[in-house]
Amino acid sequence: MAKVYQRTVNDPETNDVIVIDVDVAEVEETMALVYKRKIRPYLENIIKWRTDGKGISTICKILDVSPGLFFKYRKEYPEFRKAFEMGTDLLADSLETALFREAVGYDYYEETLSKAGDVVAVKKVARPSISASKFALTNIRPKNWKNKVDTVQTTKLSGANIEALEQLSVDDLKGLIELKKKEDIVVKEIE
Repeated sequence: MAKVYQRTVNDPETNDVIVIDVDVAEVEETMALVYKRKIRPYLENIIKWRTDGKGISTICKILDVSPGLFFKYRKEYPEFRKAFEMGTDLLADSLETALFREAVGYDYYEETLSKAGDVVAVKKVARPSISASKFALTNIRPKNWKNKVDTVQTTKLSGANIEALEQLSVDDLKGLIELKKKEDIVVKEIE
């Protein structure tokens, strides 16, 4: 016996509620045919489109499929998922290379006209980018190059604070001092 589910829709002309029986096997068969026609022939293109930086919404428009269907196909068809992931990996590799070049600087050639009117290639130097270097280092070595500085606020010692400190053991106080040394904590004095 075929699996059937009922779907209700509103008739736009009469605004009546209509109940439609939907055959699950028929829907799955139709979706498989759509995949075979709209996705599978373009797997190599999907890798290239993704490598070129095209996002999911752009790829959906090119393939003429909805984002929901795109995600469903990506989940159900390993070859599609692998093609998309391969394109994403190639895009990430390309971005890493570009970030590295920007961080360390590079040489390039620019065509210009000489005084004699000839086109000549002139060597130029792109200086290293501090922001690209910092971005790369915060991701490669986050412990040494973190952007966030932990802050602890303290107040001037009053009678209540002194009493609280007096209740701490010597080991507790040493532990607090060690914690302050280990963590990159900036202590702010507050008036």
